Amino acid sequence: PEESSLSREQKRTLAHDLVFGDEYTSRKLAIRERVQSSSSLLVGSLREDLLRIDAQLGVYLTSMRVSVILLLSAILFLTVAINYLLLRPIALHEKSIRKGEPLTPGGARELRYLTTTYNTMYEKNYIQTQNLQHEAKTDGLTGVLNRAYYDELLVTHRRDSALILIDIDNFKSFNDDFGPEMGDAVL
Repeated sequence: PEESSLSREQKRTLAHDLVFGDEYTSRKLAIRERVQSSSSLLVGSLREDLLRIDAQLGVYLTSMRVSVILLLSAILFLTVAINYLLLRPIALHEKSIRKGEPLTPGGARELRYLTTTYNTMYEKNYIQTQNLQHEAKTDGLTGVLNRAYYDELLVTHRRDSALILIDIDNFKSFNDDFGPEMGDAVL
């Protein structure tokens, strides 16, 4: 209310003093100094935070690099171990099985156990097969090759073959007189 009674020129002078006067300028400078001081403190605090965070980030990145290198090393080791202990021996075993051969033990402990078991079964089967083939080709009593095997040989060795037949007259009466065990012994 007291400024409304002032003249236009007085109001202008008062306004000029308010904006360009010493009090305004000193307050403006004080505010500017406080802003600069606060800005400096804030920038300093931010720099400290950034330096601290940068150091922590460097530690984290280094630990991550070490972790990645260790992980890749473990993966490489496991890949080589799996290849050496499992895949390669299994491929070799597959070839041997396809060829009908016994297996060479190797690889992981479990695989060596399976190989030993397979070889035991293979050996038993081989012996049984040999026995069956022998029984199929020979007479059980005399051990002489039988007629079926002779026919088989005749197909492959026609020119180099000979057959000898032996007939024992009245052998039935020998069996009847002395028994079949004595007859088997004579044969």
